[in-house]
Amino acid sequence: MNQDEGSGNRDAGGRLTRVRTRRGVLIKRLPRRHRREIVYAKHWTLTKRWLGKLYYFTLPAERKEAESLANEIDRFLDVRSHTIEEAIEKFAPEKLRREQARELKKVATVGELLEAHRQCEKLLELSPPTAREYRRALASMVRRVKAFRLGKPVGVKNVPWHRQSEITETSVSDLDARFVLDFKKAMLVAARTESEIQTRKRTTNSVIRCASPVLAPEAVAKYGLNLPDFSSFFSEKSWRRVHSTKYRLPEQSVIRRLFTDAHELKKNDPNAYLAFLLAVTAGLRAKEIAYAQRQWFDDQNRIWITHADDFSSKSGKERMVEMEHWAVEEILAVSQSPGFLLSGPESERRSGVLRRLNPWLKERGLDRSKPTHELRRLFGSYIATTRGVFIAQKFLGHSTPQLTSDQYADALLSESLLRHWRERIAA
Repeated sequence: MNQDEGSGNRDAGGRLTRVRTRRGVLIKRLPRRHRREIVYAKHWTLTKRWLGKLYYFTLPAERKEAESLANEIDRFLDVRSHTIEEAIEKFAPEKLRREQARELKKVATVGELLEAHRQCEKLLELSPPTAREYRRALASMVRRVKAFRLGKPVGVKNVPWHRQSEITETSVSDLDARFVLDFKKAMLVAARTESEIQTRKRTTNSVIRCASPVLAPEAVAKYGLNLPDFSSFFSEKSWRRVHSTKYRLPEQSVIRRLFTDAHELKKNDPNAYLAFLLAVTAGLRAKEIAYAQRQWFDDQNRIWITHADDFSSKSGKERMVEMEHWAVEEILAVSQSPGFLLSGPESERRSGVLRRLNPWLKERGLDRSKPTHELRRLFGSYIATTRGVFIAQKFLGHSTPQLTSDQYADALLSESLLRHWRERIAA
């Protein structure tokens, strides 16, 4: 016996609960609450702190044997070359096997899944921009579903902010049919009119299509993670019978005001003016505007939307748009940047400029859900009117002429409005 029987702490029944060996190692019986009473374990436990983390070694119930084993573990860890993992393997192999078994059973988190997808981009033969869009779509679904389940407002433009860890630490076992169903419900929360419902349904289907490749069996097989079967996720289908809505032109007075007031925008906010021109005279999408470069223009008044490491178009295909000569000259003259047409960091080009341009457009009567995108639609109407739907489809980058026809066949501009695209904006 290394210490006198009277030393150490005792419980209500007189049994020792804490004691030190002659080597100075503290061992104790761990307490737990049972029926409102504190009871202590029969066996002794040695606690070791290693690199800021606590480790527990289960010792025998017999005090003498427990002290002997505790001293042996302590001497082993005194050797600098020994590690806590080696101590666990030597003195608590059952504990190690249990921890390994738990680790194998542990299901990956959304963060681990997204990181595995990022590392497998080349194996999956995906371009970095396309792969990023897939991951963003899945993260967006998780964010909206978490907010919806918490009862928070989740309109398309009003998603509560969550810490990134709240998204990435979500278990992938949550990505099932109920998850997809809740996402579909969340996307319709703020819809009021039939037109809004159909628009939200189309957006929902698009996001689900983008997120699905991350969970596809051929991709999951390459991740090397412990993942569940995602067949439940795919069993909940996208919205069916989603009706496309015909594009409705803004009032003629609104279109005229946009062009006549553009010179003020040029003077007060050159970046917003450039975004306006790229959308209304070339039909560029918001992302394409953010990454548009001087080198995209050739000497024949054409702009070539080309891919780069950090950019690809929505369709995944490059395209060419023929522009009016004055528009090309104006854009190149106003732009002060040698690279991207819009100046400033990526946050300014991708979102900052739109936060200023959209209110400016709404103040002039273009009161649509996506005012900047309406400029692209106006360009589509201009091309459909002057050169036909087939050319409009090529310039806009639509997948089929039918899509362009559904949108623009009935949205033809009057002759009095066409001059706004053909003539330089007045100073």
